[in-house]
Amino acid sequence: VQARGLILAGSAAGIAAAFNTPLAGIVFAIEEMGRTYEARTNGLVLTAVILAGLASLGVLGNYTYFGVSKDTISFAADWPLVIACGVIGGGFGALFSLLALNATRRIRRWNALQPLWRALLVAAVCGLAVAVIGIASGGLTFG
Repeated sequence: VQARGLILAGSAAGIAAAFNTPLAGIVFAIEEMGRTYEARTNGLVLTAVILAGLASLGVLGNYTYFGVSKDTISFAADWPLVIACGVIGGGFGALFSLLALNATRRIRRWNALQPLWRALLVAAVCGLAVAVIGIASGGLTFG
């Protein structure tokens, strides 16, 4: 077994156990193995995810990480609103991805001139932004 396979299995098991979602661990592993799929690693990942899920159930019991919503759609007239929310949310997601990619490209070009100093400056600005957001939210975003 290669180190990459063990790291992949461990990270997939960690996701599965942390969020009590074995399928999320498996999907994560499949996405990461997309370029280099190996049957041996696949079995290792499945075993690790199953064992992590069983350990999580044994230690913490059956829980939901994000809670349970009891809301339902009562009327057929509500479905167009659901579709509209999906389309609008998808549009905002695409816009966010576009902005993130453009910002990353600009930062890389800007970083190319003086890599170390500018990389440290970007890291400092990001760290300061995270700290300010945490303080502004009263500590709710600190994890």
